[in-house]
Amino acid sequence: MRKDKMAARSKVLLCVMPFLPIERPALGVSLFAARLRQQGIACDIFYANHRFADRIGFPLYQRIAQSAPTHDLPGEWVFSRALWRCDALPDEAFDTYARTTPGDYYPNAFLGQIRYAREQAPQYIDDLAETIDLQDVDIVGFSSTFQQNLASLAMAKALKARAPNLHVVFGGANCEGEMGLELHRSFTFIDAVCRGESDTSFPQLIEAVRNDADMSTIGGLVYRGAGGETVESLVPQAAIRDMDSLPFPDHSDFLAAFERSTAPQFIEPELTIETSRGCWWGEKHHCTFCGLNGLGIGYRAKSADRALAEFRHLRDSTGIHTFFATDNIVDMRYFTTVFPSLVEDGTKLQLFYETKANLKKEQIGILRRLGTTWMQPGIEHLNTHVLKLMDKGIRGIQNVQTLKWVRQHKMLVTWNVLCGFPGERPEDYEEAIRFMRSIRHLTPPSSFAAFRLDRFSPMFDRPDDFGLSGIKPCPSYDLCYPGVSPDARARIAYFFTYRGTSDARTLEGINRAWREAQDWKQEHRHAALSAIVGTDLVTIIDLRPDHPVRPYILVGDDRLIYLGLDSIQSIASLTANLRGVAPDRAWDEGAVAKTVQGFIQNDLVLQEDDLYLALAIQVPADTSQDAEHVDMAAPSMRFVRQDEAAVT
Repeated sequence: MRKDKMAARSKVLLCVMPFLPIERPALGVSLFAARLRQQGIACDIFYANHRFADRIGFPLYQRIAQSAPTHDLPGEWVFSRALWRCDALPDEAFDTYARTTPGDYYPNAFLGQIRYAREQAPQYIDDLAETIDLQDVDIVGFSSTFQQNLASLAMAKALKARAPNLHVVFGGANCEGEMGLELHRSFTFIDAVCRGESDTSFPQLIEAVRNDADMSTIGGLVYRGAGGETVESLVPQAAIRDMDSLPFPDHSDFLAAFERSTAPQFIEPELTIETSRGCWWGEKHHCTFCGLNGLGIGYRAKSADRALAEFRHLRDSTGIHTFFATDNIVDMRYFTTVFPSLVEDGTKLQLFYETKANLKKEQIGILRRLGTTWMQPGIEHLNTHVLKLMDKGIRGIQNVQTLKWVRQHKMLVTWNVLCGFPGERPEDYEEAIRFMRSIRHLTPPSSFAAFRLDRFSPMFDRPDDFGLSGIKPCPSYDLCYPGVSPDARARIAYFFTYRGTSDARTLEGINRAWREAQDWKQEHRHAALSAIVGTDLVTIIDLRPDHPVRPYILVGDDRLIYLGLDSIQSIASLTANLRGVAPDRAWDEGAVAKTVQGFIQNDLVLQEDDLYLALAIQVPADTSQDAEHVDMAAPSMRFVRQDEAAVT
């Protein structure tokens, strides 16, 4: 049969393997499907991850996918036997490794469940390979991000064994830079790897494969030479500059697979959406630990009209109102364009975006009015000096302000403390502990751990500048990639270990702060600090541990000063604002400062250098039934702390 006739009836198959979270589609393949279908190229997406979740059970699948530390690669370990077969390491290897990791992520019952999933994986791959109809498929693509590598490799190997003429292509975050180059070198059943943004290179590859054309000018491509050797394209991959030129993602294959699976018994679907690429902060101040943008940190965003049209299209065409934005950082212009327009539509949306932690109160409010109940601002720490070491461009007191405002809007928040950065001092953690003890009524960190060294981060690229040494792939790569050399593993790896520079006193400070965070987790559900705001007075009710249980009644100037500190102020700016609010009063900076010091003594205001922030959550008096109540006759309240071992 002539190749051009074969191509006319051939189709592209895109495979989504475990351990992509079950509830959301893979955005990259949804964009590919939309583009290819627009161009008249037949394309199917096969969501194989749902089938594995059905096989091992949804709760176990999600626990492996989302609860265990990503750098431990538990999802990759599950598929290591499916790929390496008799060369795979025994189950005991991961058990031994897991017992040496900090935290309590791997109780014996969970290790047994991981072993069960690993036992299922080889037969799952074999059954799946036999199930897929390859009669009309000439190209199969695998999207690999984080813990999808080994499952994708195992399936690609099985399909290639069944159909040697099948052209196997890999892409995704696991294929950036030398990672993609080494995957191609190490696994000969991979015909090509698309590195970087592949919106244009993948369609070009399809055309080249079907026409036996030269591939050397396809940007970012790695492909097989005439002798089977690994060849890099002569042209680097170019990033998409006009984000509005991208199609609306086609999530129809995901929705069909989701409905056919057992997932609807456990969880509601959410749609991935992308309104920008890169990071506008990272362009100028690349956070020292962040490697998420790979080689494409330059920020590009969709226009407000285009983003709004995409939200409405996906919402109206699917009936789903929960969105997960893959953006590394939100476009701040959307707070005055896209989000207010969506609010005016009158349809509530649960919208997740990564944001900086310096949002204004009204910006958090617009998300809440939209229907959003969960945020993940990039807080990372409560100490300004440590935040400077990260190049976060924010102060610790600003992070507290964000936590307060999120709580005031009745939203959930997820944030983490990262520690161990070169240059940290013991006093940094004394300051962090002071903050923690004042804000027990706010949401504690979800985790408190040493920073992870990721490929593409400034710390990885310039370790000498940060005093890091002994850099090598996380031990989990030795477990999951026994069939490649140590050098190859180092080129495939994304997560790395290192030797830092923290001295004994700083380490002890970190451990004290860690223990304080554990206490905070135990106590915050019972803690409250509410300011019930009336026309003439403010009543503050304090239910924080280790604080007197008592009301504070603020009237007159005291009331205005405390309300004026709802946002961070210096004494000078606070006084100037008060003169605008109540010009009939004689506001003196010295008198204002004296009142603020009284609030500080009662731990109602947080101070950092010459900046001040009221800590109480404001509640309008006419809705005070929503505030945390206290029996005013109760003389005290006792909180019991649980001792926990420190992290070393």
